Amino acid sequence: MGSKIVEREVGTGNWVARFNDAGAVQAADFYSRLVDAPWTDEDGQQRYGVGMSSGEAWSIWDRGRIGMGLLYINDILINADDHISSMSPGELGLVPVPFAPSGQSITELHVRGLGVCATTEDPEKIAASWKFLRFVGSPTAERVIVQTYVENGYASFINPEKLALHGYNEYVATVPAQWKHTLEFALENSLPEPYGENCQVYIERASKPLQSAFSEGVPRIADDATRLARLQELYDTAVQEINEKMLGQIPEDVMAFRRKVASAVMLLVAVSFGLMFAYIWRLFSGSEGGVKRGFFGWLKKYWLAYVLLAPALASIFVFNYYPLAVGARMAFLDYNVIGESTFVGVDNFAAVLFDSVFWVSILRTAEYVFWSLLLVFLPPIILALCLSELPRASVLFRVLYYLPALVSGLIVMLMWKMFFDPSEAGALNQVLAILDFGPQKWLQDKSQAMVSIIIPLAWAGMGPGCLIYLAALKTVPEDLYEASAIDGAGFLGRIWHITLPTIRPLVMIQLIFVLIGAFQSADNVLVMTAGGPDHATHVIGLEIFYDAYVYLRFGVAIAIAWILGFFLIGLTMFQMKRISRMSFTTAKS
Repeated sequence: MGSKIVEREVGTGNWVARFNDAGAVQAADFYSRLVDAPWTDEDGQQRYGVGMSSGEAWSIWDRGRIGMGLLYINDILINADDHISSMSPGELGLVPVPFAPSGQSITELHVRGLGVCATTEDPEKIAASWKFLRFVGSPTAERVIVQTYVENGYASFINPEKLALHGYNEYVATVPAQWKHTLEFALENSLPEPYGENCQVYIERASKPLQSAFSEGVPRIADDATRLARLQELYDTAVQEINEKMLGQIPEDVMAFRRKVASAVMLLVAVSFGLMFAYIWRLFSGSEGGVKRGFFGWLKKYWLAYVLLAPALASIFVFNYYPLAVGARMAFLDYNVIGESTFVGVDNFAAVLFDSVFWVSILRTAEYVFWSLLLVFLPPIILALCLSELPRASVLFRVLYYLPALVSGLIVMLMWKMFFDPSEAGALNQVLAILDFGPQKWLQDKSQAMVSIIIPLAWAGMGPGCLIYLAALKTVPEDLYEASAIDGAGFLGRIWHITLPTIRPLVMIQLIFVLIGAFQSADNVLVMTAGGPDHATHVIGLEIFYDAYVYLRFGVAIAIAWILGFFLIGLTMFQMKRISRMSFTTAKS
């Protein structure tokens, strides 16, 4: 549609996002309606869309349910994409990209880029690198590539021009004419993918407004003007956000106000941390026999314990507190991995506090914690209580519930992601079809995505948690149960007044573990949804990951981590106070 995702400013040379012009919005509308616009089939059933986004499509491509896909071809190896590399010329047709409403067919041109690391100083390594680079781009290397494919029986997949150039004229006729025409047309009608600072981030972020449009049902709006106006709003917001985050395009008067707010918040955080550490020190310093002991008093009495703890304390200092101190400094820097880092004061904290995505991530984290408590923390307790009452086959059920824990966490998430296939062929949707329910979008639906992420964790974690509670239930004295039975207590009464109070310390410790795991949930969310759809699962840990490793704003990521620590002060103090009241003794025979 004549639009570009990014362009370079003439005056500054900066790459800035431009994917919110009229052409981009029209292209987004055309694409989104292909994927999700309503239509009625020949049986009178309401359906939505005739296409699928790439993330959904390739999961059912191998089952023959996709008729066309937009793929990349190669100037040497025409059939080069992983999804079609096993198909022969007789079963696969290659055609140019379909024409847009503007009447154009433009192919995105990718060019391989190689370079030498800027930090390399060894002259021999630099010379060897340039020698390799010159060879890779030479006709000699191209001839080797063509020869290798021909010798392995892939001559029909090679660009006919390259076959003739390197002396394999006898194979030119084996390449389908359709493939040859497609390659020539694509190269003639192409635009190169922009190459510049953080351009890959711009391209990836350009899809976010589409995700928001799908989650809001924008493609299903019948009125063209209303639909296009909403798409324009989504794209304007996305462009403003990415340009602000990547280039810091903020007026100076606005930035001055943000710095004042950030300074006040930082002072509050510093005071809160100080009070928290003072409280914890007083909480655990304690007293014995009414006599208060200072640090040196405890050291004199328990010096052997401190000696034995010294290696552990040293490792905690090196791997926890030293990085914490370094991170505190990075929060005030525009940190660069390579090159100089400049001091920016409270600008990183100002960027965080006035970032709407940050506050959304706080809400999503609270939602994740709620569902974790409901589906991850409580079910193992209930399951353990039920299994403890089983007279037979209890060992068999324990093994069955524990088996999911033997599977790697990443494998569990990927397996369930396959189950959550939103098409009618998806595993869970086929089960729903038996119950006469329509297919669900699961991870693509804002109302279902968060719960869908928690379900695999609950499924995999129920067994290990259950076994821990079963072991604790064995420590409940039988005479207490007998006494309660004599007093007329029922099953629920025994659980509430005897079982739960007895295993309360373990429940508290498991609660702490679940809460900590909930706040460290970025890896699970990244695998399942990457924070989508429309930030419905964008937890705080994922925001830190994106700022650090996508936007390369390490200082901002550290600032978010410190603010998150401030939010967790109350939880930490609650945990410390509870633990300080517990007493742990060895079992008596």
